[in-house]
Amino acid sequence: MSTDSSIRRGPKYTKTESLMGSDFFSHFDFYTGPDPTHGTVQFIDENTAWNDKLISVSGTRVVMRSDNTTVVPKGEGRKALRIESKQRYNSGLFVLQMDHVPTACGAWPAFWMFGDDAQHAWPRWGEFDIWETIHMLNYATTTLHTRENCDQRAVNEGIDFQGQGWAFGTEQNKAKNCWVHADAEYDNQGCGQKLQDGSAGPKFNTQGGGTFIAEWDPVVNKRLRTWFFPVGQEPELGDNPNPDLFGMPNSFFTLHEKWCTAGHFHNMRMVFDVTFCGDYAGGTFKSNCPEVQMTCEEYVRSKPSAFGETFWSIRRLAAWSH
Repeated sequence: MSTDSSIRRGPKYTKTESLMGSDFFSHFDFYTGPDPTHGTVQFIDENTAWNDKLISVSGTRVVMRSDNTTVVPKGEGRKALRIESKQRYNSGLFVLQMDHVPTACGAWPAFWMFGDDAQHAWPRWGEFDIWETIHMLNYATTTLHTRENCDQRAVNEGIDFQGQGWAFGTEQNKAKNCWVHADAEYDNQGCGQKLQDGSAGPKFNTQGGGTFIAEWDPVVNKRLRTWFFPVGQEPELGDNPNPDLFGMPNSFFTLHEKWCTAGHFHNMRMVFDVTFCGDYAGGTFKSNCPEVQMTCEEYVRSKPSAFGETFWSIRRLAAWSH
């Protein structure tokens, strides 16, 4: 897969925005609608987040918490955040450095990108989950969710990317079809690649965090790539970083016309969110948290102290374009 594409010179990137600083949240809209993934969550607005001390900004860090003090009445969800960038992107290099990621039984945090508008319902313009995990897993997954005709069968672990391999579909098959209704995959599974151990969960947090770099190059090399670097191992980016010097990526997806045209992804915005239970974390709760003798929803509502570690601590968020 990668032989001809890796020879071509990658695009030259120029820094276009750093989102850190006291105005961090001015770059984002706070989503307050119902959770599309049916989580036991209440997404709150910016005023509520400040008033409840669930967000804070300093010179070097942005923190976003989930409520960890309230017993939630039946039928309601735990307060948490979903923020979506006001800026829309059609390519770029995105760098996220964190020293703490959300983790807890029942939690489902993600940093992702997606596109939609009133005329183009999801997944028409695609979704790129750069970092996603559930419960107390110590690794994250990078996944694409698309409309039909986005196939990654030409992409191979060990040649194009290194990590823990592909996520599995319904028949222990490698989930290489990104269409949300693909055969032999769970509904809305998409095509996912598991990053290495320590890229999420308690292990990520105890080792001091790390940096994730995502490249969306739809024109020159026609690919999506991500890298994870534990703290202290991240490359020097400078003003014009060259991702080809970062080493083998931890995820790789082709946007070659033969397999998955670049038009599957358009006008995407960056999103941070934490939900609880829902379509993914709910269905995997028993197997991932066997020590909990109640349903995911009951646990999330009745055990606020279990969510003291369900917060983001962000050190850097920046974008480069070409």
